[in-house]
Order: sequence, then structure tokens, then C-alpha cells
Amino acid sequence: MNEMTLKDIARLANCSTATVSRVINNEKGVSEETRAYIQRVIDENGYQPNKQAKGLAEQKTNTLLFVYENTPDNPFFTELIRGAIERRKPTRSCCSTSSATATSRIIS
Repeated sequence: MNEMTLKDIARLANCSTATVSRVINNEKGVSEETRAYIQRVIDENGYQPNKQAKGLAEQKTNTLLFVYENTPDNPFFTELIRGAIERRKPTRSCCSTSSATATSRIIS
């Protein structure tokens, strides 16, 4: 099953993508009746906004990337990254390491 897009919701609700966006972002300029109708279409179709698309549009990815040389005798960077991950509490995180470098990436 394909994921619903904002354009799909606009088509189903017979309105513009701008109006759907205003409803999703709780912005002014939409009557309560229209807002309720579009929200019902969103709910009935299980629409979830695409966070990656929103990040591109806002030019904000909420991604942290750490690249450092792996020095086993110095746990400073490992603790620094662990602290950043715990403080950020991401919905998803990905960590990869190799013998020469270690990388931690937080994706929300």
C-alpha cells in the first residue's frame, strides 16, 4: 500500500495543498468547518506528514553527525556521543563503527 501524500489528501478533500498544509500546521486562514472536514479526511486515510519532506522544505534536518578517530584509551568522545543521544532522545538512531573511525548519527 502506498503512503498517502499531502497532494492525495488535497485531492480527496477537494481543496488546495496549501489549505491542507494550513490545517496540518494549525495555521490561520481556514474556516472551522473546512478545517474539521480536512482533518476528518486526514484521519480516515491515516495520513502522516513526511518528516523528511518537511525537513527539506524547512532546510532543517534535525540530524547530528559525529565523526572521530577511535582512540580506545580515551572514552571522552564515546561519552560525549552517548550524552548527546540520551539528551536528544531521538525516535530513531543509527550508529556505525569501524576500527579506524566511529560514527554516530541521530535521526528524528
